[in-house]
Amino acid sequence: MKIIARHQFFLLFFIIPIFCISQEKKLNGNVKSTREKVIFVNDSIQNYKFLTDDDYGHSGFTSPKNAINQFSGSWYNEIQVRYINNKRNYNKKGLLKKEFWFLKNNKKFATYEYDYTDFDSIKKIVGNNYLKQITNFTYNYENRLESALTLNEDESDPTFIAKFYSYKKSKLIKLAFFTNEGNSINVFFTYTKMGLENKKIIHTPKIYEKTESNSYTLKEDSLGQFYTKSQKFYDLEGNLIQEESFTHPNIYNQTFLRNKLLYKYDNRGNCIEKKEIQSDSSYVSAVRKRYDLKSRKIYESWIRLSPEQFLEYSKEYFYNDNDELTQLIINRENKTYKVNFTYKYDKQNNWIEQTKYIDGKKLFIWKREITYY
Repeated sequence: MKIIARHQFFLLFFIIPIFCISQEKKLNGNVKSTREKVIFVNDSIQNYKFLTDDDYGHSGFTSPKNAINQFSGSWYNEIQVRYINNKRNYNKKGLLKKEFWFLKNNKKFATYEYDYTDFDSIKKIVGNNYLKQITNFTYNYENRLESALTLNEDESDPTFIAKFYSYKKSKLIKLAFFTNEGNSINVFFTYTKMGLENKKIIHTPKIYEKTESNSYTLKEDSLGQFYTKSQKFYDLEGNLIQEESFTHPNIYNQTFLRNKLLYKYDNRGNCIEKKEIQSDSSYVSAVRKRYDLKSRKIYESWIRLSPEQFLEYSKEYFYNDNDELTQLIINRENKTYKVNFTYKYDKQNNWIEQTKYIDGKKLFIWKREITYY
């Protein structure tokens, strides 16, 4: 049985397009555990880390999913890397059962355990990351997620967050959030005739009210207020071609357009341009990409078009016969960096070591030990 090497069971509320290579591959064989760690050949070179940051960078360790995505994104797309150090155990079905996360000194600081339903849907997550957090999931008769209840077991101030999901014709139409203080927000979704999400509408129980001192404060209101958070438009093939996002209500309870995202595609359905336009057109930028016949990204550039045109960066990607990245050429600020990757494999043809070279210098080693049933 094959498993997804970087699979994680966390709920996603807002989906953000990611324009980077992640090389999310399936592992061969019936995997029992993985143990991975990045080694800095020159320990002073780690990036995304200021003097006061921990081993996992400026934002620190927020969740396994974020740590994996941030590391993978930097490893395959930048000259620097973030940090990763974990051990993950799987059952015979290939489902993640337990994972441990470590600091550079190999001190364990976080543990996560996972339980599943008879249909292999996630049923419970117990996380210990300086604070114990328990999340329980329930499902409806169609095995669609119905609720997610999270308890943060802080001895001094325990809190909980509850999410409830409502569907119509198998489409999510409402997501309700509750906290210790009650209903905090409702999110409503509408769809096109093709079944594609076209609007995200927020209902909040709080509105701004003017005080006697002529200032404004947020207060609970019996009706609350609705506002559109985002709106999407598609072409006849169902490709997203325009996305608009709107501000939160201001003190006059008004919302305004924040920005527009415009998308273009090649004849194979790959997104080749993402253009961002601020509401007042004061800032316009574009990410442009090219793909080969196997739909592998081979070129990416980020260009600022307004207020003056400026090339932020360009990147070229090269692959081996296993579709693994072997070279990355980055042009940024009138400098060119050549990044090379080498691989070592086990008997199951899963990589167990990647080495990253910057301009010919061996700087980073990503090791992975794999055991099998």
